[in-house]
Amino acid sequence: MVSSPNTVSGVDRLSEMLGMSVQELENFSPQYKHAVIKKRSGGNRLLQMPNDETKRVQRLLLDKLIGRYKTHASCCGFSKGLSIIDNARPHVGRETVIKLDIQDFFPNTTVDRI
Repeated sequence: MVSSPNTVSGVDRLSEMLGMSVQELENFSPQYKHAVIKKRSGGNRLLQMPNDETKRVQRLLLDKLIGRYKTHASCCGFSKGLSIIDNARPHVGRETVIKLDIQDFFPNTTVDRI
């Protein structure tokens, strides 16, 4: 099987794409600060804010990998230049709009699930 330049077939290829050594990549441990804010609708929302190194690695992943994939035409969340207004526009005037807030979605996303 021939892999394309964007294919990540192992830690060696990933480290090369990100400009990090294999050791740096294997030793990387994301760090987050936590804060709780009040939601307008009541209740609390947990914020998980990455430290500078975690942000740097996330930016590399976005720029080198995720940003190279085309998103579905109806997807606004990961499309550069689109906003929540662009997301809402197709729903204006609809009889029914369903809004979901998946509680604690990211804390339940483990490395094994990625």
